[in-house]
Amino acid sequence: MWRILILKNKLGLFEQPFRGLTEPNTGEVLTDEAKEVATKLVEKSCVLLKNEAVLPLKKAKNQRIAVIGLYAESHFTLGFWASVSGRSSDVLTLKAGLLEQFGQDQLLFSRGFNLYEEYSSFGPLKAGFEQLNGPIEDEEFLLEQSLEQAKKADVILLTIGENFLESGEGASKTNLRLPKKQIRLIKKLAELKKPIVGLLYTGRPLVLTEVESYLNSLVASPISIIIIMELLAVLWFFGIHNAVLQGPLGAISMTMIVGNMTAFQSGEKLPYLIPSVIYMGMYAAGFMGFVTFFMIRCQSAKMKQLGKLSFIPSLFNITEPLMFGMPIILNPIFFIPQVFTQLIAGFVTWGLTTTILPISLNPTMSLLPWTTPTFIKMPFAGGLNYTILMVICLAIGVIMWYPFIKIADKKEYELERALEEKKQEEVETLQTAAITENNEIQA
Repeated sequence: MWRILILKNKLGLFEQPFRGLTEPNTGEVLTDEAKEVATKLVEKSCVLLKNEAVLPLKKAKNQRIAVIGLYAESHFTLGFWASVSGRSSDVLTLKAGLLEQFGQDQLLFSRGFNLYEEYSSFGPLKAGFEQLNGPIEDEEFLLEQSLEQAKKADVILLTIGENFLESGEGASKTNLRLPKKQIRLIKKLAELKKPIVGLLYTGRPLVLTEVESYLNSLVASPISIIIIMELLAVLWFFGIHNAVLQGPLGAISMTMIVGNMTAFQSGEKLPYLIPSVIYMGMYAAGFMGFVTFFMIRCQSAKMKQLGKLSFIPSLFNITEPLMFGMPIILNPIFFIPQVFTQLIAGFVTWGLTTTILPISLNPTMSLLPWTTPTFIKMPFAGGLNYTILMVICLAIGVIMWYPFIKIADKKEYELERALEEKKQEEVETLQTAAITENNEIQA
């Protein structure tokens, strides 16, 4: 508001509120110059919320694009206020624009859903709306037709959002989410595991948390979770804390949490079940409680003491005392368990959960603090099968770490023995020298 007042003051509108009304061509709209400026403004004001290497769409002839959603062919995309002076018949539809850029054999079109439930509310304008927007068809037929077209395509361009009358004067809403039929379409298309580009038509901010994860399915895939967790393990070996990757990891984890919780509350299938389970499986394999337990039973005094000091923190997933105290960082002995334990656990978890060990996950448990012990979080989050998976991943950690702990203990114990022997030799040398000196004095 303050910026608007400043601009009005600069333009002199407080002194001359009707400025410009006497100038030539006042009141003219839709001039070629105005359209050109409007086009540039739209191009610069479009918001790209997210792009995971899908855009720009390729013009290669071997790539087919399924354009789904009624907005692709609708002329009613100007918005309520623009329609006062604009003409829907002048609108260049998305379909027409795409046909100018791509070959017709590359594009597959499907309405997807009815933009309006009925046209009777338009009164005398009913015939015009139906002519420009198409007939009302059976929703199930439109859904099946869209799925068939999407199966033939490499990329899905999905148009979603509000209709012409949902924004503007007298169009307040209590629900800022997408219509249920659009959400259903998105979820069904996501099951095809193909890249989905969402093109949002709206006159106001919308809540997209329920569908954002489906339009971004490549971000939180099982392989991406394994790669990121493995990268964290490698960086940690070189002393680079996982906070370095907190940005991308946080974005992915929040996408999974929000997507899973939304589906869970609606009683639907979790969209990120497998990636979430893999994440926790790898997390369990990185549990260092058993490592500190082995250290307490070591021969080396250093290992024993460090194990005692690190045991309680390790139960709460605090590993810095071990990483820097043993040290694990930059220690060649521990390169293999530090780098490969979670990698192995990730693929084992992936294989088990998609074959013989299905998991029913309660995603609300993911909101517990990261310091919550793994052996508490996982049983509460997924019951018996999740507990079995946790035990398997913990066992992988034990098998990977135990032999290298023994090697490190033997090395430290030998160093301590050598140091003790050296000290003993020094003591004996000093004692011999003292005895010799005493004998010489007596003589």
